[in-house]
Amino acid sequence: MGPPPLHFFRMVMKRKAVMEWNRSNPGIKQSSRVEEGVNGNNPDVFDVAASVLMNLGLLSVTASVYQMLRGAQMLLLLYLLYYS
Repeated sequence: MGPPPLHFFRMVMKRKAVMEWNRSNPGIKQSSRVEEGVNGNNPDVFDVAASVLMNLGLLSVTASVYQMLRGAQMLLLLYLLYYS
């Protein structure tokens, strides 16, 4: 069996540093892991919510293949006019 992974040592050293900090600063409250997780995951939650809402919006819009090809044709013509 090989040596433990490097992140294990980082975790142990961080835990020791936190315990030492708590001993030297007894009056200051430090944020818990739950608070850090909730505050750190806010962008992820909003990103997932936005993806779900956009997918629901796409499901509720009916677009035919003809309409999509017409839109692509317009974009192609604009591209050709601009770069030629």
